[in-house]
Amino acid sequence: MGGHILKRILILILLFLLIFLNKGSIFASFQGPGECEGQMQAHLQDIFNDRIWIWNNFLLGNLTLEDVEDRLKESIGGELLAEDLKTFEDILKNPTSYETIEEVTIKKCELIKKDRDRKILLTRIQWSIRGFNGLETEELEYIVHMKRRNNSWFMNNYLVK
Repeated sequence: MGGHILKRILILILLFLLIFLNKGSIFASFQGPGECEGQMQAHLQDIFNDRIWIWNNFLLGNLTLEDVEDRLKESIGGELLAEDLKTFEDILKNPTSYETIEEVTIKKCELIKKDRDRKILLTRIQWSIRGFNGLETEELEYIVHMKRRNNSWFMNNYLVK
């Protein structure tokens, strides 16, 4: 009888240790709102910088549609990739005057929702756009959807809030 109680105590201790040691990995995957990690904000900034480089160089005739697709696939996916490729195809079909983007800056990045392979971020992005009236700056809030693929984070979509 004493051995039976000892087994139960040992099982409870092991169960407690298992829960305590795995607490970080279990609950971290379902984090709520919070600050965007500095690394994620820097990664998002790199994605937007790459996108404006692609945009500007395509408008200048330095990139083909195939070049654009190859470059975009390095950092975006899902709906956003399909929408972007359609936009670039439309530019080829209906060439008019488009504005170049001088700079994009992530001013704020807040984690709204996170699980193992997805993050939803609230961001405030400042755009500097060169148009007919010179350089114009605007700041907008976006909901950004990120998805993990092959241990890297890709932007799947972003929508004006």
